[in-house]
Amino acid sequence: MEHRLTSIISFAAAAILCAWAGSVQAQTTPGTSRTIVLNRLKLLNTTALDFGNIISGATPGTVTINATTGARTTTGGAVAAGGTTGFATFLSAGSVNRIYLVFIPNAAITLSNGTGGTMTVGNWTSNGGFIRFLDNNGLDIIHIGGRLNVGANQAPGTYTGTFNVTVNYL
Repeated sequence: MEHRLTSIISFAAAAILCAWAGSVQAQTTPGTSRTIVLNRLKLLNTTALDFGNIISGATPGTVTINATTGARTTTGGAVAAGGTTGFATFLSAGSVNRIYLVFIPNAAITLSNGTGGTMTVGNWTSNGGFIRFLDNNGLDIIHIGGRLNVGANQAPGTYTGTFNVTVNYL
């Protein structure tokens, strides 16, 4: 009985498939495509990272600029001696309300005084996270701080150098 029932079901399924196969038709449906062209993401350095005036002592020291507050702190033989201090400021501009990424240096850079004296800046920080947002005007402000490593009896002079900040849309 079970074998006969299986044969009947198989025969019925085959008949339905044959009837259906004769009535199959091809169908084409259009798809859509879209893209959004964003404003080019721009970055402008508006103020330099400035450690101010310092006096070096008989031991090495550091000068740190806080990326959130702009405050300067010193350690060891580095003594604050006035001058203008503050974090570096970058203006980021692009498409309104967009997410973007900020890449700050992850290695030290060298500052030089032009007469052979050098110091390094490292321990880079920013006032926000790695993932940032452009506001309703398509703007955001990034502050960058770091730590200057001052040698014992550091040679006097004006020390300068450059560092890179990179921005990319997410």
